[in-house]
Amino acid sequence: EFQTKEVKADEKGNWTFSFTDLPKYDEQGNAYTYTVSEVKVKDYETKIDGTTITNTYKNTETTEISGKKVWDDNNAIDRPVSIKVDLLQNGKVIDTKEVSVATNWKYTFEKLQVYDANGVAYKYEVKEQPVAGYKSEVNGYDITNTKIKDEPGVDPKDPSTDPKDPSTDPKDPSTDPKDP
Repeated sequence: EFQTKEVKADEKGNWTFSFTDLPKYDEQGNAYTYTVSEVKVKDYETKIDGTTITNTYKNTETTEISGKKVWDDNNAIDRPVSIKVDLLQNGKVIDTKEVSVATNWKYTFEKLQVYDANGVAYKYEVKEQPVAGYKSEVNGYDITNTKIKDEPGVDPKDPSTDPKDPSTDPKDPSTDPKDP
């Protein structure tokens, strides 16, 4: 024979239960041994020690995050062959993927926990590690790199220093330019 009780938290968040008026002995005088058990609670592991039941949340739900890399650069020849995408969980980097032509500029982070040990949902975001000459913009989990335009008036072929003056003066021409 057994009894069941539904247990709810009190106003302080404590979960307690008691069974009263239970017989101590059977008809032959043998002492009863009482045990407690609990109906399985989804996503919790139950440990029973005497009459204390401890439930520990087991985060079993997972998700994945996928995104793609888009280039806004008119197929620039100086585009990098690969980039790195960081996955942040609640603002901290927890994983990094290398993304390239070989991956079709796509990436997926798999088997990510949805909730922390307290049952609070994690916040995930992606961030690209800086790429020289490009501005990165994240929309959801997709990343667009836009080529930064060169500054006007700057000719990359101009030398960074002035050429040296020749050590000798140029010679006068041997003919008079006024002579026909």
